[in-house]
Amino acid sequence: MNSVLKYRESLEKNERNVLAEMNGALRKLVNELEELEGECSRAITIFNIEMAQGMGIPDIIASDLYIKSIERSIDEKILEIKKQEKQVSRQTSVVIRATQDTKTLDKLKEKRQIAYDFKENKIQELFIEEFVSGQTVRQI
Repeated sequence: MNSVLKYRESLEKNERNVLAEMNGALRKLVNELEELEGECSRAITIFNIEMAQGMGIPDIIASDLYIKSIERSIDEKILEIKKQEKQVSRQTSVVIRATQDTKTLDKLKEKRQIAYDFKENKIQELFIEEFVSGQTVRQI
């Protein structure tokens, strides 16, 4: 029972580590998205300022292409984040199941230990009773 419980605890710990890595990757993707959104906002601001000052057509086209490129990168990053969120959700379910299995085994182990201790106490009580009654018989 102990070896099975230790094995399940080990599996649970490994699954928790995988989940932590996945959450770290998700945070990294979110940070990258925020950087892209900031870059896009700065590019749009610069574009608007330069447009107000009178910008040439080639510069307008280049700026527009640059902004659209950033927006595509943002869309791709959003898809990556959604995919990562699904993986994190699946892994969370795995961790929950592993935790439940470990707790179930732990409770079973505890119940068996309580039953064993109860039987052991009864055996010792019987032994003491027999010992005392044997002493009592000898004194008479």
